[in-house]
Amino acid sequence: MEASAGEPAPDVGRTTVSGGDDVATAVGEGPLGVVPGIGRAGQAAAVARRAAGLVGDLEGLRTGLWALGSDDLAEVVGVLGRLVQAAEAAMAGVTAEAVDRGVVRSSRAAGTTAWVRQNAGVTEPGRAHAVASVAEATLERGTESLAAAVWGGGVSVGHAHTILRESRKVLPVLPGADRSEVLGYYLQRAGVLDEPGRAGTTREALLQLTREVVARFGQDALDHEDERAKECSSLTERRLPTGLVRFQVDLNQPDAARFRRAVDGLAGPRSRVTEDGQRVRDPRSAARRRADALLEIVERAQAADTSATAGGCGLAGSTTLIVTMDHRTLQEGLAQLAPRRRGWGRGLPGPVADAGRTAFGTTTRGEVLTPAELRQMACDADLVPAVLGTDSAPLELGRSDRFASGAQRAHAALRDGGCTFPGCDRPPEWCHAHHVVHWADGGPTDADNLALLCERHHTVVHRDGLTASLEDGRWVWPDERAGP
Repeated sequence: MEASAGEPAPDVGRTTVSGGDDVATAVGEGPLGVVPGIGRAGQAAAVARRAAGLVGDLEGLRTGLWALGSDDLAEVVGVLGRLVQAAEAAMAGVTAEAVDRGVVRSSRAAGTTAWVRQNAGVTEPGRAHAVASVAEATLERGTESLAAAVWGGGVSVGHAHTILRESRKVLPVLPGADRSEVLGYYLQRAGVLDEPGRAGTTREALLQLTREVVARFGQDALDHEDERAKECSSLTERRLPTGLVRFQVDLNQPDAARFRRAVDGLAGPRSRVTEDGQRVRDPRSAARRRADALLEIVERAQAADTSATAGGCGLAGSTTLIVTMDHRTLQEGLAQLAPRRRGWGRGLPGPVADAGRTAFGTTTRGEVLTPAELRQMACDADLVPAVLGTDSAPLELGRSDRFASGAQRAHAALRDGGCTFPGCDRPPEWCHAHHVVHWADGGPTDADNLALLCERHHTVVHRDGLTASLEDGRWVWPDERAGP
């Protein structure tokens, strides 16, 4: 497609190709979106020859781009985009024919994906796998609507591959629906979002449809999936040859949503105004802005640590939490815990007047916490109790001077070497400084009353009411193998 100087730019709707056909015809009215009649006897060979000629013309297209009008470039890109989608659909159709005839099976290829890669020259394994999967699926019962959508240009091969994968996830929670019906749900969602002017990414919308269906009809399955995925959560790092360090994080859906909201909230473009009043656009890429946002989150978290416990000895810093509790509720809640606290000192005296009432505290953000949860959090969180009387007037505002200082944490790290619970090897950086005699029972914030415990065993100690003794510089906890 070349134009000499002085000649008008070719009509982008009728770009000449080998055999006298054109790009517009090539992506025109046929059921395949390629050339009318590709599936009809006697014409497939002719279409293949024209396609080969079109490939050659497209390879030489660049040399003639200068002659296209600026207003024509968008239209040409649109035509080529439809051509790519039609070509992939045709590739899936030809592959399905090869599978059906046994051509793939009789070849030396390891499977359909390998056959596509070898013969189509597709180097990306994911793309070849999508073509192969769609091709094989169109030969199965219940996929007629999907095959028609692919061949008719309604959905791309990539989206069809996503639809097949996602539909398999929802079929178990929709026992009354057949495969064709479920595929129809996804095809409808993909078709709506593919309409011009509709915002959103089709692939993301298809994934969202899966979660919507599972959430409505299979909540237990969704919860189980999230819990199972959380077990696979990970954060890894790898040093790159460029000197950069690559962090890779895998999260389940709920955690990913929280992470995304936190990062996106700080990752927007930030223009600046020069001294002469000119506004300059943010030159950073979206990826760079997200990286900067993550670092800003880390910096803010570090800045929130006013106790200086993180910087001095490398241990995790504390958080500040203001908790409001009714005085009677606090007293009753601690009294209820007293019988279960072995070795925690004396419990608060007096019977529980209202046994049916559940004691709780409320944070400034509205979270509701039980006294047991507050006791555990108070070991390592900067908890400021605002205890209220019957008229909700503050009786006292406690100070957070009961928490381990940086020097005390460093001493505990050197002495304990990590979590002090039997059999645990968690390092000091992962541990909380636990008051063996709880602060609520008059326990001091002294080095010989602070034992390092990891999060898991911190929970166990509070749950089971365990206590320890310091013997020869080592904390000794009860061994469950020895019995009660």
